[in-house]
Amino acid sequence: MDTILIAAAVIGVLWFVLSGKYRAEVQDAQTLKPEQLEDSIIELKRKILVTSAYSAESEYKRLYYRLKELMMQVLERHKHYLLDFEASGDLQRRQFQSYQYHDAQGMTLTGHGLPRDLEPSRHDPKFLLYACFFLWQGGNAKDIGNVDENPDLMLKILDYLIEEKDYGPAIFFKGMIKKYGKKVYSECYPEEARKLFIKSQSVGVGAAAIELAQLDKYRQLEGIKSVHLGE
Repeated sequence: MDTILIAAAVIGVLWFVLSGKYRAEVQDAQTLKPEQLEDSIIELKRKILVTSAYSAESEYKRLYYRLKELMMQVLERHKHYLLDFEASGDLQRRQFQSYQYHDAQGMTLTGHGLPRDLEPSRHDPKFLLYACFFLWQGGNAKDIGNVDENPDLMLKILDYLIEEKDYGPAIFFKGMIKKYGKKVYSECYPEEARKLFIKSQSVGVGAAAIELAQLDKYRQLEGIKSVHLGE
């Protein structure tokens, strides 16, 4: 009996690894190759789009936090936008405002965010793009701390940069939003993303080639409607 159980366990582990579930759900995101990263996002995205945060809360949370982890790796390959701006020493970074809140255990924590009534026309495009990196997925900004996500403000900023400034990096970044979704549980629009990436390429954004390389794979997600309200 023990031999049978051990064999079953081994088979189970092999299936978990060979099926791609280990790569998508467990493997250290930093060790994933570019194609593995994209394949993992697509696999989990297909699931979270149809997983209710209310009727399947634990499964939803598992998918949500793993996708967040994977998306941070996507942003990592475009980190030069952050590093270049931080190296400039631009004082506009002071626009991030701090506040305190309590977590589920009652501990006092400090967060940071941009004013919801931020007026994009008063700020340099490079700062605004820098801010969008954090407004999309959240994250830790150098010498600032944890910054809260705010996708609605991010889209307001991107639309301003595109419509008023025709700013290439903003066109590229909005292509990212269309490719991966406004939020990790939002629908994807690969063909809209393609148009934006190609347009940004035409004005000199080389990073668009990276995101175009495997964009066709995202057609697998077309037609899958999100069960999340407003998404």
